[in-house]
Amino acid sequence: MTHCEIVYFKIDRGDEPVREFVNRLDTSSKRKYWRKIDYLREFGKNLCEPHAKTLGNGIYELRFRGSDGHFRVLYFFFNSDHAVLTNAFKKKANRTPKQEIDLAVSRMNGFLASPDQYGL
Repeated sequence: MTHCEIVYFKIDRGDEPVREFVNRLDTSSKRKYWRKIDYLREFGKNLCEPHAKTLGNGIYELRFRGSDGHFRVLYFFFNSDHAVLTNAFKKKANRTPKQEIDLAVSRMNGFLASPDQYGL
């Protein structure tokens, strides 16, 4: 069975945008987020719809419905066994916004330039 480690992307100041986003969710939505994270840990790249979806360019989205809407967490895989969570948002349209995907790609490229800052 696959086991995937979860890594929170850190911006320059050391803040972790996804963790901060999740901390602002209500209790019920947090529970759903953590359930999806457990699935991602267990299944890694094998996690599929409706829980996760490939968006292209190495970016995936973790999907969950909270008490007040649909939420997405974008991520990529590093060394096949680490999922790096880059950004999160409340979904307001049918398609994932291009700027969110672009942000995830930018953060992925930044991470790949210096993964040692994460101890990887």
